[in-house]
Amino acid sequence: MTLLRAPRRRRIPLGPAVGFAFFIFFILLFFYGGSFLRGMFATLTAQAPDPAYALLSRSALASRLHDAEQELSRIRYQALLYALVAEENKELRGLLRASEIPTGIVARVLARPPRTHYDTLLVDVGSEKGMSVGDLAIFEGIGLGTVVTSDTRTSIISLFSTPGFETDVIVGTPHAVAVAHGLGGGAFEVLLPQGIVVMPGDIVRLPGSESLVLGIVSNVSRAPADVLQQVLFHSPVSMSDLDFVRIVPSFLKEENISTP
Repeated sequence: MTLLRAPRRRRIPLGPAVGFAFFIFFILLFFYGGSFLRGMFATLTAQAPDPAYALLSRSALASRLHDAEQELSRIRYQALLYALVAEENKELRGLLRASEIPTGIVARVLARPPRTHYDTLLVDVGSEKGMSVGDLAIFEGIGLGTVVTSDTRTSIISLFSTPGFETDVIVGTPHAVAVAHGLGGGAFEVLLPQGIVVMPGDIVRLPGSESLVLGIVSNVSRAPADVLQQVLFHSPVSMSDLDFVRIVPSFLKEENISTP
């Protein structure tokens, strides 16, 4: 009986191939591993998209993005205006040698729009610390409003921009004293004779202390046939972002804040 052996298959050594593969892997990892690992880590740790956004159409997402960009532009514009007002205010005080605004009382804002009634602030200081009706509320040289009610430990401030609230202001060239009407939300309107030159970006100040700013002119509407021109201006401070304000008691305001 003859036995037949199956032919032996030649085994291909895997060691060199595996070594070469590892060599290529480490070369790629050395040169590109940083971005690869960061991308892999970001993919693993990325949060799932908000389901609310997943249900929105492309046009709705574009609309939301547009609104967010507008809000960001508004905040940047407000910050720029505030910086310009602060610098001009400093220069003006130096030129006129204006007296310093009294220190007053620092109050923390407990509630602000839209949590409070329209254009009002609730602060944590009351009559036990000297607060009284008529005291002036300011923030970094910007007039905000006056105290309308005050109990032992809290007070309510009505902003100058409250609808129907009237405030004397100084605006234009030559300087004109006029009555500004609150429109709500930090906005104001004032009517001036056509002979007063007013431009967007001009500063509107409170009389009695020309170092106190009330707002920045945003729009001027005039027609040749009209005797008066309409001037719209806004406070450079976002009332909804206020955390602290300074309260100047009315007796200090009358004694120490005066036009040089």
